[in-house]
Amino acid sequence: MDGRNLAAGKDFKVTYKNNVKTGTAELVLTGTGNYTGTVETTFTIKPASLKNADISGIVHKVYNGKPHTQTPVVKLKDKTLKLDRDYYLAYKNNVNTGRATIAIKGKGNYTGVAVRYFAVKPKASWIDSLTSPGKKKITVRWGRRTQISGYQIEFSTREDFGSPRTQKNVYDPEKLSMTVSLAKSKTLYYVRIRTFKKTKDKTYFSTWSKTKTIVTK
Repeated sequence: MDGRNLAAGKDFKVTYKNNVKTGTAELVLTGTGNYTGTVETTFTIKPASLKNADISGIVHKVYNGKPHTQTPVVKLKDKTLKLDRDYYLAYKNNVNTGRATIAIKGKGNYTGVAVRYFAVKPKASWIDSLTSPGKKKITVRWGRRTQISGYQIEFSTREDFGSPRTQKNVYDPEKLSMTVSLAKSKTLYYVRIRTFKKTKDKTYFSTWSKTKTIVTK
């Protein structure tokens, strides 16, 4: 005023209205000491963007034929946001095995979109039977799964499947048995199986089945 910078708290006090949520807030300056009267003005509070939000709690899922959902924890500047009040969720490719997309979209006082991904993994298979039809040979029969590209089978003389081990891939989802020639006869072998789904970006594996054992002829 008149070329002089006034000091807040000494020459005037500041009060606000509607200055928390998005929209138009009011700023009121009231003179004190050597000054009197009030000045009112407004400013805009814009929604905060979720693009840099800290998002946790998104986990991989296992195929079950139904749409998969998530329960993410969304934080922005140490504030935990609330679903349906501050953001809502949208999904893409969240049924079949492969990569699913979750979009966290701002609502109310928040705007922008944060995108995250999670895997829908194939369902695990199981070993139906193990037989040894000939010297150094093992025949494996296993359970059928859908939404897969095939099966992966491991054979090892060690319970922890450490080296040496033999790994075989079956690229036909309809094939449910295989006979494998191994290195040793009259030897205890540990056997396990898992399914896999191959996409253009990545190969997704199920968990391993329970281990079964057999002694080769």
